[in-house]
Amino acid sequence: MNNLLILITLFINLNLTVIDPSEGLSFQSTTIDYGKILISSDGKRQFDYTNTNKKSVFITSSKPSCGCVVIKYNENEIKKGESGVIEVYYDTRRLGKFTKTITLTTSNSDKEIVLTIKGEVVNN
Repeated sequence: MNNLLILITLFINLNLTVIDPSEGLSFQSTTIDYGKILISSDGKRQFDYTNTNKKSVFITSSKPSCGCVVIKYNENEIKKGESGVIEVYYDTRRLGKFTKTITLTTSNSDKEIVLTIKGEVVNN
């Protein structure tokens, strides 16, 4: 029985993937809280990032969770150590609380990066 437990433990340890936190795009924050924002006001915000990968990276896909969110980003190569921004535009003509996500994939990983915006659009 002990030999079986040892074999299982070794198998699990050999199959674990260690993800180096310094790989890929590193964001200063993955959440932007608009707080309370007036209806029809400027819904533009930005996520700041740095390429902490050992090589150049491309953002290969982006998918907002809603048509009320538009994003703009550098589609070119992001070189090692280079910083940039992902601009996010939320449609502030919609009253009420909101939480929306932007899902990104990059050329160096199949792991998705999920960015979140949240807040509340109010009349006055």
